[in-house]
Amino acid sequence: MKQLLAIIMAAMLAGCVTTQPETRLIPNVEYIVRIPPEELAKLPPEVANIDVDTATQADIASWIAQNEKRMNDLENLVIGIMKFLKDEQDKLDKKAEAENAEAVK
Repeated sequence: MKQLLAIIMAAMLAGCVTTQPETRLIPNVEYIVRIPPEELAKLPPEVANIDVDTATQADIASWIAQNEKRMNDLENLVIGIMKFLKDEQDKLDKKAEAENAEAVK
C-alpha cells in the first residue's frame, strides 16, 4: 500500500514541473488620427436672424434658402472630415501593419 501511495505521489509531483515560458516582446504599432486639417474645421458663417414682424415673404424665403445652404455646407464638412479620417486611418493602418510584420521577423 505504501508503494502504491509513493507511486501516486511521484506521479503527482512529476506533473508539477514548472518551466519558464519563453517571453518575447513584440511591439505592436498603432496609429490614430485625431485632428482634421484646418479647412475642414472652418464652419460656414451663421445666417443673420430676421425680424419676423416686419419681414416680407421674400425676406423669409431668402433666410430659409441661406439656412439650407449653411446646413448643406455643414453636412459636406462632416462628410469631408469623415472621409479624411478614414483615408488617413487606412494609410496609417497599412504603415503599422508593415512595421508590425517587420517586428515579428
